Amino acid sequence: MDRNHWLSLLSRWADVLRNAPDRSDIVRMAGDRNPWFGPAQVEEALTGITEGLLEPVCLQSWLAAYPSLDLTMDQPIDQPIDQQIDQPIDQQMDQPIPLPLHQPFAPKTIGLVLAGNLPLVGFHDALCVLVAGHHAQIKVSAKDPVLLPWALDLLLNLEPALAGHWKFVERLQHYHAVIATGSDNSNRYFLHYFKHVPHLLRGNRSSAAILRGDESTDELQALGRDIFQYFGLGCRSVSHLFVSPKVELTVLLDALEPFAPLLEHSRYRHNFDYQRTLLLLNRTPHLGSDFLSLVENSSLVSPISVLHYTRFQTQGELDALMERHRDGLQVLVGRGKGLVPFGRAQQPGPADYADQKDTLAFLANCF
Repeated sequence: MDRNHWLSLLSRWADVLRNAPDRSDIVRMAGDRNPWFGPAQVEEALTGITEGLLEPVCLQSWLAAYPSLDLTMDQPIDQPIDQQIDQPIDQQMDQPIPLPLHQPFAPKTIGLVLAGNLPLVGFHDALCVLVAGHHAQIKVSAKDPVLLPWALDLLLNLEPALAGHWKFVERLQHYHAVIATGSDNSNRYFLHYFKHVPHLLRGNRSSAAILRGDESTDELQALGRDIFQYFGLGCRSVSHLFVSPKVELTVLLDALEPFAPLLEHSRYRHNFDYQRTLLLLNRTPHLGSDFLSLVENSSLVSPISVLHYTRFQTQGELDALMERHRDGLQVLVGRGKGLVPFGRAQQPGPADYADQKDTLAFLANCF
């Protein structure tokens, strides 16, 4: 299947995802398995995929950046180097790994360990594996076991030749490489567990915004989408503000009032009540509304319903803050060159790789 076939297929896949007759049932099922996946959140994730990741112009530009990528899928799958599947993993890693012989491209088996903090958060990894010509062995999160199998079934209906190019498993085995996403603690485990094969590991990241005090109400409300979409649970969710002396935080809180209905979600309200109580008991200075607390704190990561901020006086101070937090930032929102526009943090395109690690380049070059 050549590049043009893939582009056509992915465009048709987007149409099917938009108009699938069982879409509302799947949205409900996802919410039944994970209370954080309300209908609005799942619909937003699906729209982000169909209007962003699978947007034809973005796809064409994305794949054009990899002219040497082999997009064929008619070769027999290569034999995995992980052959000791019946032994404990520690014994597997103690044995020498046979070096693969030089041979023409053959699909490899790529293990995917997916997160479940957002609906369909592992979709991009599966997409990269397929367009790179490899096969995916997928371990979904228990928090999101419904959506990706449904989406891939729709793709298979469009292109039956993809049969066998992915399977869902409880435990990875017989794999050539691994892409895994988790916490920093999980990454230490992943690094040990998967050290015998090429691996791409992602850990904790968070996102921030820069406010200079001249933002319009529309921009501040767009920032609200960056903060509150998916209840702030994603690595692309803004959890920290870098604010200049001109910023009036009360103006920001007023602009964010349209998001007050978040309190209607029982889990968000529980987090809000708990965090506000902690702030009061600890006598932590804060500024708040009925659904959000602003706390001056240097940590990029903030609890649900809390937004941290750091003040800067000069551009030099801001530059120093950016350098200090460079390795912990997923997205930086604001107005200006190199910043993601307000309201766009949760709308990545196919080339917006998590942790700035090029997944497609990894798949093309790791063997």
